[in-house]
Amino acid sequence: STDGTYPIEISLSDNGKIDGQASITNAVLTVGNPTPSGDVITDQTYSEYFNDDGTIKEGTISEGATAKFDGTFTNRKININIPMTIDSGNNQAVFDGCSITINNEVNIKNIKTTNTTVVVSSDKTLNIIDSSFANKSGNTRVFDVEGGATVNAEGSNFTNLGDWGAFYFASSSNANFKNCVFTNCSNTGS
Repeated sequence: STDGTYPIEISLSDNGKIDGQASITNAVLTVGNPTPSGDVITDQTYSEYFNDDGTIKEGTISEGATAKFDGTFTNRKININIPMTIDSGNNQAVFDGCSITINNEVNIKNIKTTNTTVVVSSDKTLNIIDSSFANKSGNTRVFDVEGGATVNAEGSNFTNLGDWGAFYFASSSNANFKNCVFTNCSNTGS
């Protein structure tokens, strides 16, 4: 079967209850790790899933879902307030000039970014897998990791050609890097 979310029908006993418990209404069956509504998010469909401030529109992406992004996204805001995974669709997802704010536990997989800033809010966790982050503009850093936040990265590349450094780690923030490549990067912060 295909990953997705499907409506199901549940037959109940004559009293409409299971073991004396409340009735079940609007049940769904989730197969695999569905993308939002079975769709792939593109730059053209961005506004169907995200508000102007970058927050997720209600009912479009569920907690724990893998949102598949497809193609290039330019100057978009993405403000993630639910646990979820951001992954590439059939075409490599590239975020160019975007801002991403992490306000929950979030996984980013198979994504490329250029001139995009990522803020990991206090006490939140960002897991980065097989992704690439490059700042070519020179007037900002790529990551701003706030106090108590954690960044875990594996198999990813980080490039900064500017003066600011790729990362800013606030005090009490954490970072774990495994099999990552750093080019022209410097750590700054207290």
